[in-house]
Amino acid sequence: MSYSTIEGMIRQSTNNPVKNYEVLKNGKSIGLEGTLQVVIELIRDLESDLNRATEHSPYTIGQVNARSN
Repeated sequence: MSYSTIEGMIRQSTNNPVKNYEVLKNGKSIGLEGTLQVVIELIRDLESDLNRATEHSPYTIGQVNARSN
């Protein structure tokens, strides 16, 4: 597997494959998860049809809880 030194350090420190963020709509998960960068891009896409002058985005970023297998 090939990834940067920083990503490797994050993987080691979180014991997780850096997929620990999710998109929330009105505080509830909508099932979209990924790296921070991926989640930001997902939210940008979801917000693309909003009229920012009259509407507030219902989307936020949440951290996925550690899941035990």
